[in-house]
Order: sequence, then structure tokens, then C-alpha cells
Amino acid sequence: MNYHILTNHFYLAALQDQVGQVTQAVFPSLSSFVSAVVILIVGIILASWLGGIVRSFTIRIGFDELFERAGVKKLLGRKDAKFLISSLLGWAVKWFILLFFITWQ
Repeated sequence: MNYHILTNHFYLAALQDQVGQVTQAVFPSLSSFVSAVVILIVGIILASWLGGIVRSFTIRIGFDELFERAGVKKLLGRKDAKFLISSLLGWAVKWFILLFFITWQ
């Protein structure tokens, strides 16, 4: 009787069982991690794109000139400062969307 083949089969079955348990434990965590990274990358791209759109839109409609005529530079106390409200609005939109994607589950 060949006991060597019989014991190898049992070791192989035990090894397959352990590998199955490990993959069942790891893959759900790995898939959720990968999906979180993909969502974050999409959020970064979308936030940068929308922030740029808001910035260019506010420049086109003349938001910066409107705030300059309203005396924002005088209020800040810097006449030589380059304060662009369009950049501020674009930055705020970008980070608001980024925070939304970071906290989204």
C-alpha cells in the first residue's frame, strides 16, 4: 500500500483549505481598498476640473473686476496685492468636492 500518496493528498487538501480561508479574508478587504482608491482618483480629477471651470467662468463674467471696484483691496489694506476672487472660488469648489469624495463611502 502506498501511504505516501495518501498523506500528500491530505496535506494538499489542508493547504487548499487554508489558502481558501486566507483568500476569503483578504479579497473583500482588497476589493474595498481598490474601489476606495479609484473613487479618490476620480474625485481628485473631477474636483480639479470643476475648480478650473468655476475659476475660468468667474473670470469671464468679470467677478475679479467687480470685487476690485467694490474696494476689496482697500479693505484688505493692500493696494498692490493680487487678490483674485475667481481663484478663491475655484479653490473652494475644488476642496469642497474633494472633501465630498474623501468622506463618501
